[in-house]
Amino acid sequence: MRFSLLTFLTIAASTINTSKADLDAHFLKPCLTSLSQSPAADLLQEAQTALEAGADINARDERSGQTCLMAATLRGNVDLVRFLIAKGADVTIPERSGFTPPHGAGFQGRADVMKILKEEAGIDVLNAPHEDGFLPFHRACWGNQPRHAETVEYLISLGADVNKRGGEGKDLTCMEMTKNADTVAILKKHGAIGEPKSEL
Repeated sequence: MRFSLLTFLTIAASTINTSKADLDAHFLKPCLTSLSQSPAADLLQEAQTALEAGADINARDERSGQTCLMAATLRGNVDLVRFLIAKGADVTIPERSGFTPPHGAGFQGRADVMKILKEEAGIDVLNAPHEDGFLPFHRACWGNQPRHAETVEYLISLGADVNKRGGEGKDLTCMEMTKNADTVAILKKHGAIGEPKSEL
């Protein structure tokens, strides 16, 4: 038949696309997995195997828009973050709400990941922009865990202004945003002004 070649090429192209999508999904799976669910070494090996098989290092999860790097950042998977950066992952790709890895590291209180983003990827973690007007420093101020206070302290060590206001139409300082007693202590030590949120 005259259309047999066209039909064959269409089927072949569909097969290739499906295989690529499956490969990318397999690559993203360990990145989206919590360290409490699987050892870091196993997750790294799984991602590395998929990448070597041809997965796109900058593939994005369909629901969250997260790349493997963003997902690993949020979950604090230091080994995977370091591996992806070394392999050339694009550190500027945001997830669906526009947050990039420095914002993810701040929001989840990942000081160790923030340090890798700064030192190994060369990201300006202090001034990474977002349309809501908050900086990664402010994201860390929101958190209530000790690791958030650690992230605040690390960013201050890089030169973060403890009295920097942020938030489109909100104009809040870190002190005004936090309920974290550890963060409050760190801010006071570094000369922050104002009062923390109530109900510390």
